[in-house]
Amino acid sequence: MIMGRLLNRFDTLLRAWRKLLLGAIAGATVGVAVSFLVPRQYTATASFIPESTDSGNLLRGLAGVAAQLNLGGSMTPGQSPQFFADVLTSREIIDAVLAQPISGNDSTVLDLFVGPDDSVISRVEEGRRELRRHVSASANPRTSIVSINVLGPTPALATAIASSFLRVLDQFNRKTRQSQAGARRQFAEARGREANDSLASAERQLRLFVERNRMYNDSPSLLLEYERLQRQVARTQDLATNLGREYEMARIAEANDTPVLSILDRPYADAKASAPRRLLWMIAGSFAGLMLAIGSALRAGTYLRQWFRPSSQTSSE
Repeated sequence: MIMGRLLNRFDTLLRAWRKLLLGAIAGATVGVAVSFLVPRQYTATASFIPESTDSGNLLRGLAGVAAQLNLGGSMTPGQSPQFFADVLTSREIIDAVLAQPISGNDSTVLDLFVGPDDSVISRVEEGRRELRRHVSASANPRTSIVSINVLGPTPALATAIASSFLRVLDQFNRKTRQSQAGARRQFAEARGREANDSLASAERQLRLFVERNRMYNDSPSLLLEYERLQRQVARTQDLATNLGREYEMARIAEANDTPVLSILDRPYADAKASAPRRLLWMIAGSFAGLMLAIGSALRAGTYLRQWFRPSSQTSSE
């Protein structure tokens, strides 16, 4: 029974092939016409490599010092390219880009996406949603290259927005790097004072031991105690030296104001619009028109079968 219904519907579609063809053509025409009403969008692309600094070595060194001091927690050595790709769409970066002025005019990036409104909060929220829809980023873990794509109403504006993203991202990461370096400096400074106090205490114990036990070489137990005190002095001296070195490195990193990003490809937008893609609109419209035509043909076939069924039953009687 089910197979019979399927054959009937297939036969109905074969009989209505002209209608299906016209539906697909009409849908494609409508899709192309609508695509001309959609505002054009241009894509600006840029790529960069996050700066490779000594901060990773510094973090690893401090992590080793923290392990010597039996301190919990972990310190991440550096930031991966994926971190930079993900942070591009964070609220702090998005808000900073929205506030960036557009060169050659008094408007900001926010004004490009959101019209004037009484509520500043609603404008910013809408601007965040729109800007996130217009920007994307990807990271290549093997080459450490981060790529940015930004959509804009004109090539110049798309390029300006992409440049704003790079500028804000560099400022954000420079500030973050200096803030992290400041925290590392404070850590190394505090632990360095403790290590120096421990070293002074260990040296004092060793000095007192030698003063009280001039002939410690003649006693195995005193000799073992002397060697233990010597090891304690050497261990605390190494710790104090390492912390002093890490403190100086952190001070240098904190004062470092060099760019964080190495730009490979500066933002550039092609003169050819990247959206709307009229071929896709035509295909989508053709598919929608075909589906509507199929539905119409099947519905018409059902009505005809219901119309002629009573007549055929009456004549048979």
